[in-house]
Amino acid sequence: MSSSRVRSFLPALALWLIVLSAAALAAVSPAPASAADEQTQAWEKFLSLLEKQDSSALNEMVSQNASEDFLKGVGEQIKSRDKAGISALKKMKYVKTHRTAEDVVKLGFEVPSKIEGGEYLWVVMKKEKNGYKILNFEPAYSLKFYEIKLKALEPKDSDFKDFARKVVNTLKKRLSKNKYTNFNFTIDYESNQITLEISGIDSEQSFRDFITRTGRFALRRLITEKDGAQNIACDELLEYPYFSKKQINKYKVAKEEIVTNEEGQIAATEVTFSGLRVPQVQIDLNAGAKSALEKYTEGYAVKETEEPKLTLACILDHKVLYTFKSGSRISSGRLWVDDITIVQTANALNAVIAAGPLACPVEITEFKEK
Repeated sequence: MSSSRVRSFLPALALWLIVLSAAALAAVSPAPASAADEQTQAWEKFLSLLEKQDSSALNEMVSQNASEDFLKGVGEQIKSRDKAGISALKKMKYVKTHRTAEDVVKLGFEVPSKIEGGEYLWVVMKKEKNGYKILNFEPAYSLKFYEIKLKALEPKDSDFKDFARKVVNTLKKRLSKNKYTNFNFTIDYESNQITLEISGIDSEQSFRDFITRTGRFALRRLITEKDGAQNIACDELLEYPYFSKKQINKYKVAKEEIVTNEEGQIAATEVTFSGLRVPQVQIDLNAGAKSALEKYTEGYAVKETEEPKLTLACILDHKVLYTFKSGSRISSGRLWVDDITIVQTANALNAVIAAGPLACPVEITEFKEK
């Protein structure tokens, strides 16, 4: 592959080849006999050229729109003497073909794996002037596709087009942040309906909850008994049900929002782990929100020997995610949502908080396997 396309070599594809080679000891039927001939031939030619390490010919087999990481991965494999990864690709079992656009087709393969539920790979192909070219590899936990109809509950007398576009943009960010790669949205402006087509769903109920969340996050003050009879406007909120509990706690929380996840307030979020390896969502604020939090907390700073007077609550969609005490000015602009315990829950919360709130609530009107 020419240096003008590959540049320095790094492992996106190479990593997948390594993962595949480690799982490829089980014998499975080779590449697809039942997929469309043109796509099958393109895939088999790609494998052959990869095995021969023919960089010039491979350059013609990879789409002009392929990502830099994918090109680097191909380049890394060309340089490698290890053929195990290529052998693993050849042993994948073809399952189905899925067309996602007029010029984009995905071949779905089952990857030899000992992981419960299996592992799968979409080989994404794009039709160009000289036939189908390899665009990308997309790992997946399932090749099942679902079609989900969404209704945007925008305010009366509002413009559906405007709200629909905003809702779709937020949901795209939410899905991508939670590592969904195989999805597509369409908006029907005549029926005022949004359609989501997606694969890789583990649990329908969990996904329903994930996709319909309004997604408004806020940091607010918790009103405790020590606050006495202060006349503070507050809400009575339940705690977020991370898992089944016999009793869900109630909290009084000040209505005032110190910071939120509205656009421009959060710089970055990520799932990190505490010293005990418990997952948590780390939130880094932008300059304006950082300044607001610093200004708010400096009035509650106490001496090291004194008990903190301020308790803050992380709120998501009128549920209390987490509370923590602060006895000093928070100047770092960083905070955490702790006590999550389950990584999948942390990933979902992180995605919802990072994407920001939906422009309006949505409801699912239809959920079916396609």
